[in-house]
Amino acid sequence: MLNETHIHSRRISGVEDLSDIQSIKLYEDWDANFNRILRVIKYDNKQFAHMSNLIDIIEKPFTGERLYAMRELRTMGAAAKSAVSVLIKASTENNAEIKKSSIETLGQIGPDAADAAPALAAALNDPDKDVRLSATMALGKIGPNAAEAVPAIIAALKDPDKEIRLSAAVALGEIGPAAVEAVPALVAALKSPRALIPRFAAIALRKIGPPLQKS
Repeated sequence: MLNETHIHSRRISGVEDLSDIQSIKLYEDWDANFNRILRVIKYDNKQFAHMSNLIDIIEKPFTGERLYAMRELRTMGAAAKSAVSVLIKASTENNAEIKKSSIETLGQIGPDAADAAPALAAALNDPDKDVRLSATMALGKIGPNAAEAVPAIIAALKDPDKEIRLSAAVALGEIGPAAVEAVPALVAALKSPRALIPRFAAIALRKIGPPLQKS
């Protein structure tokens, strides 16, 4: 239907013109192309247009530009929630720098990045400790919406890296009552010889609160 209607040329971003949707073939990739059309429809919103451009950059193969786009999205916080799906995809790549940056960006989006919880949980097993640390921190920033990642965060309490163990305890506290299954592991962490770990475990236990009593 789009091909039967002439669409006038009008620049809407640094890389796209309104007339570009003239040649979109929806049948080739319905989801991606339909979302592109929706972005074009909203081109008059400058912030949205800028964010859409950043999302497009992340989907391209140029590492430096992608890292720049992610840094820009981090400054937008929750307003960048439209980028969650592309960031989740980037967080599973083999490039550790891209993976870490995408995870950090998901954390900055916060609770609206809840869909990223499974990918972030998987990242807790990454061989790169910086990626694992970024994942625990991001899950803490997502908070209660990251409850499904609690089992993976519990496992991270035994990570060989002390900083990751501390971050895992903090994340469980930020998830709060939804992390009640972590109570036994946090109680065990109170006995750690590392001074800071018992302290953060105790804080997490206070935030989680006592288990709900069965009626």
